[in-house]
Amino acid sequence: MEENVSAKNIKIAPLMRIEFTPQIQIPDFDIAIFTSPSGVNAFNGTGGGRVAYCVGDRTAKIAQDMGFAPVSAKGGATNLVALLRDDQPQGRICHFRGAKVHQSIAEPLSDHGMHVFEKIVYQQVPQNFDESTLKLLANSDGLKIPLFSKETARQFEKQVIDGQNCDIFCISKDVQGALNAGKYHKITVISEPTQISMVQSLLAGN
Repeated sequence: MEENVSAKNIKIAPLMRIEFTPQIQIPDFDIAIFTSPSGVNAFNGTGGGRVAYCVGDRTAKIAQDMGFAPVSAKGGATNLVALLRDDQPQGRICHFRGAKVHQSIAEPLSDHGMHVFEKIVYQQVPQNFDESTLKLLANSDGLKIPLFSKETARQFEKQVIDGQNCDIFCISKDVQGALNAGKYHKITVISEPTQISMVQSLLAGN
């Protein structure tokens, strides 16, 4: 990360809390699909050398640490679906996911003739900003806010803040669509739906 960025410039303020499903029964599967690090962490098992198709490099790294042989789509559910369609893996494919998803993975792959099923392994629970975050939002200018999902964007909309202090960076047009455009100083949809692209956009300011 660039030298002008330090921990004091960053405030981590999640609007979603992840709750893992207790005592999940892992189904029989040959190939895993993970669309977030939370899906891998909630799996709470060992990969046993099985292939795991992962939405991006961070998720792939966690899957590798859990004993999977990861294949990264380099960011974005659309890229992940395209990769699986190209590879046409054979066997029982399980998408380990949260209760809410931004884009169906199983449906387009099943339509393509693959044996894909889903297992919900965690819940995304909305939460509000704490007092320190609200104070920061009220007393700072030029704030840059990254939003990675429609659910997070909808929850952000519910916060009582002065949006004119905020430049919003959205990972996709779908996320942008959940926001009231006139409420904020600026809204940008980043060039690629990846964490690397988000960091680059935040650093560049565009």
